[in-house]
Amino acid sequence: MVLRVSKIILGTWILVCGFLASSAQAKEDYSELWKKLGLEIKEPVKIKINLPAARLDFYIKDELVKSYGVAIGSYKHQTPIRNFTMPYIYWNPWWYPPKDSEWAEKEEDTPPGPGNPLGLVKMKMQQGIMIHGTTSPWSIGRAASHGCFRMKNYQAKELAWEIQQRYSEKNDPELLSVYQRNQKTTYYVPLLEAVPVEVSYHQVERFPDRLLLHPNLYWRKGFEQDLKDALADQEDLLIDKVFIKKMDRLRLRHTVEVSLDEVHEWAGSTCREESLGS
Repeated sequence: MVLRVSKIILGTWILVCGFLASSAQAKEDYSELWKKLGLEIKEPVKIKINLPAARLDFYIKDELVKSYGVAIGSYKHQTPIRNFTMPYIYWNPWWYPPKDSEWAEKEEDTPPGPGNPLGLVKMKMQQGIMIHGTTSPWSIGRAASHGCFRMKNYQAKELAWEIQQRYSEKNDPELLSVYQRNQKTTYYVPLLEAVPVEVSYHQVERFPDRLLLHPNLYWRKGFEQDLKDALADQEDLLIDKVFIKKMDRLRLRHTVEVSLDEVHEWAGSTCREESLGS
C-alpha cells in the first residue's frame, strides 16, 4: 500500500515537473496543470483598481467585498492602464531593484525583513508591476510609487490571504503563523489560476445617489466625457461648460463626493444664470 501511494505521489510530481518544463507560459498561468490534477476554483475573484481614486476593489463571485486605499505610480513613474494577471504570491519577499531604471541604479537587493520596501508580501504581475506592502504607509492614497501599488502591510497580508485560500492548496490558516515566525524566509505560492487585475482611469464614478469626483493625478483628458457618461441617465440636466468647470474645480486636490441632489441644484443654477445673462 505504501509503495502504491509513493508511486502515485512520484507520478504526480513528475507530471508537475514535466508540465512546468514544457510550458513557456508556466510561470504566468498554472490553470491547465491544476485542471489535469482535478483542482478547480470554486470562488473566482478579481481586482479592479481605479488610479485617480487610488483605490483597489476586491471582488468574490463578481460581488464587491472590500475596498482598500493604495499608492499608485507618481506622475513621473505612471502605473500602466491595462488588464493584468496575478499568477503567484510571495510572502516575506526579497526586493530586487530594477537595474534598468535610473532611480534604482544605486539601490541594492534587500532581503526579507523590517527594512524591505515591499513589506510582508508581494503579488507580482506583468511589466514588473506588483501589489505589495510598504514601509511608507504615509504614501497610501497618493501618486507616490515607481509604478507599483503599495498597500498598508496588514491590508496587503489580508488581500493576499483572501486570494491564496481560494486559489491555492496552501490554504491552512496555520501558514500565516509560519510566514510570521520565519520572516527572513521567502515563501512562493503559485496560484491555481491567474487572478485578473483591471487597472482603469476614471475621473468620475457614479453610484446610485451620488458621484465621486477624483483628482486628475496624471493630467489626462477625459473628465468631461467621464462626467457626461456618469450622468447619462439624468436627461433633464444641462451639462454645459459652466457646469463642467464648476465640477472640475471641486476635485482639484482630493476626491469629492457630490450627491445627485446637489448636481441637479447646481445644474439648475447654471441654467438660471445663463437665462439671466441672455
